[in-house]
Amino acid sequence: MRTTHRLLSAAATVALTAGVLTTTAVTTATAAPAHRATAYDVTIKPSTTELVSGKKITFKGQVSPKAAGQTVVLQQKIGDQGWKPTGTATLNKKGRYEVSDKPSTMLERKYRVVKAASGQHRKGVSKAVAVTIYKWHKLFDLSVRDQSFMYKQRTLSIATVEFPKSFEGGYYSAQDPTGFIDFNLARECITLKATYGMSDDADTDASAKIDVVGDGTELYTGTFALLESQKKTTDIHGVFRLAFQYTALGDAQARPAVGSPEVLCSF
Repeated sequence: MRTTHRLLSAAATVALTAGVLTTTAVTTATAAPAHRATAYDVTIKPSTTELVSGKKITFKGQVSPKAAGQTVVLQQKIGDQGWKPTGTATLNKKGRYEVSDKPSTMLERKYRVVKAASGQHRKGVSKAVAVTIYKWHKLFDLSVRDQSFMYKQRTLSIATVEFPKSFEGGYYSAQDPTGFIDFNLARECITLKATYGMSDDADTDASAKIDVVGDGTELYTGTFALLESQKKTTDIHGVFRLAFQYTALGDAQARPAVGSPEVLCSF
């Protein structure tokens, strides 16, 4: 009897143990995985990536999931420096923000927007956006690479309007009717603005064609007689060598002029 009782007890113990193991295995297999916090998704869109010095740049974007009333931080990174805060904004009810900055130096920089961790969501960081700062320069003040019968004039008059720091061609019938002046811009400038026309010192019946040329490609052309002019803004992205060229038309003394030219550059 004792032997039978022991066998029954052992069998019961084995069955109980097996039941516990089975229950544990089932529980482990069906247990819900631990919740993982997701990061905020932050978008960013700059008003420009080519900013004129002294102007303000604005960034707009959205945070998802929405976090109305909470704050995002605008950060900037200059060169090898670390990311530094430069502004904050409060998210509206749609999770959108708008924040601005006004750089005080010409150094190229990157911007990003950060939303701090909150509740069940980890910190979110937008992509980085590179912004280049540009400044207007009088072309008169830059070094001339080469020139022929076109010269700097501290002031001249085109169609009775005075233009400081300008260029004027000097053609006489005994000379070659063409001339030029050019500059190396090292592909660091993006915009040229100037007024083109005939200097008021030209003969009454003088006329000439003026061309703006970037790396051998014509960017602008115009033909002018006395008292004629045109103000023009020209895209010069990627231009290494910028030239003003002219051709006098006819035998009269022509004085083609480029009034107060300026270039927008990153130096």
